[in-house]
Amino acid sequence: MAGLDTWHHSLHLGVWYWRPTVWWNPQGGVSPEERDWLHEKYPQWEEQFGPIWDVIIGNINGNRMELTLPATLPWLCNLCYLPIGTAGSPRNEKFPVRSYPLRYNGYTYHFCSRPCRQIWWEDRDTLHDPTVIERLLGGQIQPPTVEGILTWMGLTPDVMGDDAYGYRWAKSYAAHRRPGDRSGTPDGGTEAETGNPGARAPKPPGPAGQGRPVPVNAMFENDFVTQLVVVLDTDTVDEAARKVAAQVVGRRVCARDAGFEVRLDGRVLPGDVTVAGSGISALDIVTVGWAA
Repeated sequence: MAGLDTWHHSLHLGVWYWRPTVWWNPQGGVSPEERDWLHEKYPQWEEQFGPIWDVIIGNINGNRMELTLPATLPWLCNLCYLPIGTAGSPRNEKFPVRSYPLRYNGYTYHFCSRPCRQIWWEDRDTLHDPTVIERLLGGQIQPPTVEGILTWMGLTPDVMGDDAYGYRWAKSYAAHRRPGDRSGTPDGGTEAETGNPGARAPKPPGPAGQGRPVPVNAMFENDFVTQLVVVLDTDTVDEAARKVAAQVVGRRVCARDAGFEVRLDGRVLPGDVTVAGSGISALDIVTVGWAA
């Protein structure tokens, strides 16, 4: 009940951002006029979701369309199969975006909310019905990429979704600036927010040495969803943080001139130790944010 005014905005944003994975054309629905309506009907919308849309709008108007398309998938709830993030919202201390895990028979299951976790525990009807993420990690989807997932789903370019109105709602921001609007700057944020005028999304590290893949449920500060990110056990924690950030910063969260802080089970991990040495294991929840 507490999330009725919030969670559907997260679902809308997720469907639009992962539009290649659906078979219809979702609309952005956040033109300046629509955004004024949203602010009137949902007073928390601008604080919760406005900054993310600002980054997206900046990328569209800056001809960086590749940053508006997914390079990985959101982690999916083991009960409702919705992305983990629908039951929370960014910048919300009471109902934050987070995974609610449950370890059973040596395996970690992830849920979008306490009710989903409780229902699963009582029934366990989906115990042997893997999510798309679990099929990917189990090797059933090849290649293990977004392109491989789209092929597995049967979504060809003539079928997969795109913006319903050809992104023209975003173009209107170039001429229509609202008070406090952040979408006109290069990365969808003010220089104060990005840390410096030339800040850009961090690039993923280059090819590393041999290492064992470690898939983690990754959450980046002020993002709206948790995602599958595969790091190597030989990566340093700082390198793993950059891999997580590359899926979010400059795509949905403004860049900053700052380093990263990685948390596991509430404790900050040293950046110079390896993933293996830090205690990060497959399917763990890893949270990445800006260093203070």
